[in-house]
Formats: sequence, structure tokens, C-alpha cells
Amino acid sequence: MVAHDEQHPPFSEHGEIGRWLKHLPIMQVIDGTVYAHGGVSPYWAKLGCERTNLQAQKSIKRYIHSGDLLAAKMQFPVFGDNGPAWYRRYAYDKDEAAVSELLDEALEALGAQRMVVAHSPTRSPKMHVRCQGKFIDIDTKISRFFKWPDGTPDGNHLSALEIIGDQVTAIYPDGRELISCGAD
Repeated sequence: MVAHDEQHPPFSEHGEIGRWLKHLPIMQVIDGTVYAHGGVSPYWAKLGCERTNLQAQKSIKRYIHSGDLLAAKMQFPVFGDNGPAWYRRYAYDKDEAAVSELLDEALEALGAQRMVVAHSPTRSPKMHVRCQGKFIDIDTKISRFFKWPDGTPDGNHLSALEIIGDQVTAIYPDGRELISCGAD
């Protein structure tokens, strides 16, 4: 539990979480893998990590202070539905060909082979792997408190992703699953 007082709520600019968040990247590429909260569309990929992260860092203080985070998503596109924090098309769009095309465009712009995202709950207790392993949604609902919007509980699905060189493995309590990552 994060201790705070009324003068510095945790998500405020001077709160413990706010101070921490304002210095983190919103997206990052490490060893050919893009990591993002929601996903990186081709638009943000073409801007690149440095410019996108700078825009996020400049905007987060005003975003947090806005009070109305839904309205703020419109004012600060980097935190909007198509920004790296909330972009969900790769996770939820059913048109595999369209998703693959967009994902390939984004990966090429970032010089990466795959994208790993979270905070897009999977429909099963396993990671959601798409586009020949180039997209991996790791949100398997590990919190035992997870509930779908209709109130149906569906949590406590433990998992981890291991990337060693070109080998990408999903790890679950009942075993390991090798994830294919396309042809190189």
C-alpha cells in the first residue's frame, strides 16, 4: 500500500506514483522487441520512441491534473485511444490481415521484430499471440480481483514472458510454451 497524505495524493505530480510515472517511457524498444502499455500504432511508431516518450513526459503532468481523464485523452493524443497507452487494435480487431499489415508497418518503423503489450485482457488464461508471433499480449489477468465489465470474475491466471535471444517463451504454472516469432 502506498502511503500518502491529502496534500500529495499518489497520482499527483508530487505523489509517490506521479513522481515515478512522469519519468518512465510510454514505449520502448529493447533488443528488437517493442514494449508498450496498449500498443504502438504506425503513426506513433513513425514518430519514434524518443519523440513519443518526450511528448508523453511533457503531457503527463497536465494529463494527471486535468481531473477528467476521459476528456484529457482528447487533449493529449499520446494518452488517447490511438496513443501507445490505450491503442487496442492489435489485441481486439478480428481482421487478422489488417492487423498484420498495421503491425508490420509499426515494427518496420521502429526497427523491431515483435511487440509486447499488456493491459488488454486476454479472453483466455493464456497470452494472446497473433501475426505469427510478432504480437504478444501478456495480460492474462493475473490479479485475482479481475472482473469483466459485466461483473464476471476471471482472474488469478499467472504467467510470465521470457525472451532470450530469438527464443520467446510463455511461462505458466503448468508449463512453458515456445512462441514462434516469424521468419527472420
